[in-house]
Amino acid sequence: MGLIPQAKCSRCDRLYSGLRTRCPYCGARRRKRGKRTEDTGTATWKLVIGIMLLVILIAGVIVIMVNTFSKPETETEQPPETQLVENEGVNSVVGEPVEPTTEPEPEPEPEIIISKAEKVSIYYGTREKTDVTMKVSETLQFKAVTVPAEIESAPLWESSNNDVIVVLQSGLVTAVGRGTATLVVTVDGVSASCIIRVK
Repeated sequence: MGLIPQAKCSRCDRLYSGLRTRCPYCGARRRKRGKRTEDTGTATWKLVIGIMLLVILIAGVIVIMVNTFSKPETETEQPPETQLVENEGVNSVVGEPVEPTTEPEPEPEPEIIISKAEKVSIYYGTREKTDVTMKVSETLQFKAVTVPAEIESAPLWESSNNDVIVVLQSGLVTAVGRGTATLVVTVDGVSASCIIRVK
């Protein structure tokens, strides 16, 4: 770049580095001052550009060194061979105890849709019943069937005459005396009835 002057051999007229004392081509010894190449006027610009490039290079090295040594230790990257393991919602690196930094977010609870009964029927076995004949001391298991079928409310069972039939809240009916009574079931304010005749 013109920082090192060039010398011209007095014997072979070839250019070579001014740092040499002999011509590398013909071996002639350089004179004290030697022949110099003619200054074309660009040597000064070459020197200025060379110095600027050297300053930029030194500044870049200083910036890289400052950034490397000023990084906090907490920001060091994990080596690529470590594995990230998820255990009960907490991520941790295998082999290193890690405190969870944040609590896992709770999962949203599913929305519960409560529907009301539109129709209620009294069933014995697989058939709907509106009139049943029983004997004294006989027991029958009734059940309430609702439309729609997915109802949260429990059915409420009642007897119109406890001297004839007694009903439990499970729907179990026991005939205790002769006569006629009405079995009533209510779900969400909707009722159904069945006549029970005890002989």
